[in-house]
Amino acid sequence: MPLYIRFWLRVEKRGADDCWRWGGKPRPDGYGELTVDGRRQLAHRVAFLLTHGRYPFIGRHSCDNRICVNPSHVLDGTKRDNSRDMVLRNPTMSGADASDRALRGWATRRQKARVLARAF
Repeated sequence: MPLYIRFWLRVEKRGADDCWRWGGKPRPDGYGELTVDGRRQLAHRVAFLLTHGRYPFIGRHSCDNRICVNPSHVLDGTKRDNSRDMVLRNPTMSGADASDRALRGWATRRQKARVLARAF
């Protein structure tokens, strides 16, 4: 079965501006995943491929929903863009968010400030 058919059959589409949920098995980190040409690929990157004809350098979710595969929510960019997005969307991390720091790659607010300063 061609990739585009196999892929889109597993997507729960909604409105054009809504998140489209990947219906396949998610990875433990919450991202959708599937096999393409014998290799595991992130589902949102495959959505970008099928829409734009190439894989994104870094597939960034404008919606911050890891299971979303709506091509209009997946942006191409760099690691710096992705880091800047994360800082801008979550400018403070304290309390319950503190335990997420290791997962998000931030140890201190000072590190966030440095990344943000370099990103602009």
